[in-house]
Amino acid sequence: VDDVMIKIQEVESQRRLQGESSLNLDKNTVFKILGENGEPIYMKNVKSTVTIGGPYTIRNPPHFIDIAQPVLRDAYYETDAVLDHLLYHDNTAPFLSKTLIQHFGISNPSPRYIETVARAFQSGSYLHTYNSGRSYIAFGKGKWGDLASTAAAILLDREATSVVLNADPSYGSLKEPLIKVIGFMRNMEFRRTPYSKLQHGMLSGGLATKIG
Repeated sequence: VDDVMIKIQEVESQRRLQGESSLNLDKNTVFKILGENGEPIYMKNVKSTVTIGGPYTIRNPPHFIDIAQPVLRDAYYETDAVLDHLLYHDNTAPFLSKTLIQHFGISNPSPRYIETVARAFQSGSYLHTYNSGRSYIAFGKGKWGDLASTAAAILLDREATSVVLNADPSYGSLKEPLIKVIGFMRNMEFRRTPYSKLQHGMLSGGLATKIG
């Protein structure tokens, strides 16, 4: 928002120097700016606040749906806006990166590893070098949220490929207790009958207390 105000002031100053009229901005004016991800953001020149109990105020969240005459089209627009907000949120890339790394078998990734994957997710590109840096392979199409670049960053990062880390007892990932039980029962060719369901000794009577 501050960048928008600075840009407006610059345009206003330039128009005054050239002898042109003011921009004549009002509450119906909509600004188009580019976000950090390169995608356009549209901001209306109005701020709505809600007063609660005198001195307390909160921001009234913007919405597309007309309360008086709601239409399905506006619901689609608002849903898209929410999804875009979640996708481009600052916390989305690090959160997804850490979660994906853990699913790929490393329970405690380093902050550097998470940042590398998050940057690949945000930039949509990942450059993997090999042969002592003399050769490289590029992944991704340069768009925010590109999963090809994200997966490449997870699998080809030095923290995922270094054999030295195998000597570290804290490196890697332990199976969840329930996954261990399921694997054991599959190996034992367990078959659940319709009348037993949860009557098996392992599956009944507080499974959480048995497997942790």
